[in-house]
Amino acid sequence: MAGGNVSVKAGADILHLTKDNGLLVADSSRQLPNNWLMRRGYVNPAGEYGLINVRQSGVQQINDVAASTAWWVNFTNFFDGVAALRWWQCRPKAGRDVQNVSAHAATNARAARGMPSAAGVLELGGGDVSVTTGRNIDGGIYYVERGSGTLTAGGEITTNATRSLSLGRLSSSLSVQSQDTWLPTTLFAGKSQFTVTAREDVLLGPVANTFLLPQGLTNRHWYKTYFSTYAENSGVNVTSLGGDVSIRQAATLSTNSVESSLLAQWNSEMLLLGTGSSSAAAYQPWLRLAETDVSAFQTVSTLMPGTLKATAFSGDIQLTGRMNLSPSATGTLELLAAGGVHGLTPRGIQLHHQWKTDHRVGLSYRQSLRCKSGIHSRSSGTLRLLPDIL
Repeated sequence: MAGGNVSVKAGADILHLTKDNGLLVADSSRQLPNNWLMRRGYVNPAGEYGLINVRQSGVQQINDVAASTAWWVNFTNFFDGVAALRWWQCRPKAGRDVQNVSAHAATNARAARGMPSAAGVLELGGGDVSVTTGRNIDGGIYYVERGSGTLTAGGEITTNATRSLSLGRLSSSLSVQSQDTWLPTTLFAGKSQFTVTAREDVLLGPVANTFLLPQGLTNRHWYKTYFSTYAENSGVNVTSLGGDVSIRQAATLSTNSVESSLLAQWNSEMLLLGTGSSSAAAYQPWLRLAETDVSAFQTVSTLMPGTLKATAFSGDIQLTGRMNLSPSATGTLELLAAGGVHGLTPRGIQLHHQWKTDHRVGLSYRQSLRCKSGIHSRSSGTLRLLPDIL
């Protein structure tokens, strides 16, 4: 909505469902905020916002005389949960589970012509996202550009087979990757802070800035630009009272056998329109990107806010994949666990597997099996603090 509060309350569950052969079954949106949040910006060699002049086929010409930094919501391409896209709050609340539901609080902005400066940017909107469940938060994308995000689960924060990096119900084979590769609950932050709390285990996915990721197809290729809106106090605070805290940033798919960023793989496997029908973007046009190759986004897709705090009062902290913290004068890293802090965790492809079914969503997947020598294909988790930029 364009302004005001969005409140969704249920005594039982808030679920994302779709019809399959006349039956309501669990499903999830594959969109990310970069699919519907448009942006532009061009600085010429003189250091000023410049002129964009694009010729196509020697005839068509695009002439934009004011390519100053701006971002805005493309409402016609929004197919992703609930949102307050102008101001105030977005608050899903369920007595039991919130499953595969996304919630967003975005802003829009524009800059004056001339020399770029923070003072010349007018940003409108913002607000908070609050998700509260009596039981589990299961999957979902949550985005707060300017405000605070709060996720509170009476049970655990987890994920499910609809978040597999595969076609799932879009394909007649109902193909699903290994459970260790499923995209967990994912956060997008700007000038914001997230607080994530659960009584039991917390499985958290990537935390990213949407303006660093590939742009949606409707954003036009001549508006390609990339920048970060993280502030020095942007951060994420994750707490488990009675279980483990797991942060999953990377995975290895059976289709490529190479570990890489989960968000980068989501962009390449789900959103990038490739040849044939191997990508979800071939079935859902609103997912498509204004790119033909997204390999250059591997590192920026792992860039988290400058502050990361994780506390497991009764368990361990598990880190999977590379994590880079954004430069910040006040950035903080705190990892506190009653047990251990582990960087060797299963990350997908295994030498041995068996088929199991995720009965919550009715999809089958390959489960990794332990061998006498341990678990094959473990990931060495690394976490980097980038130096402050003066």
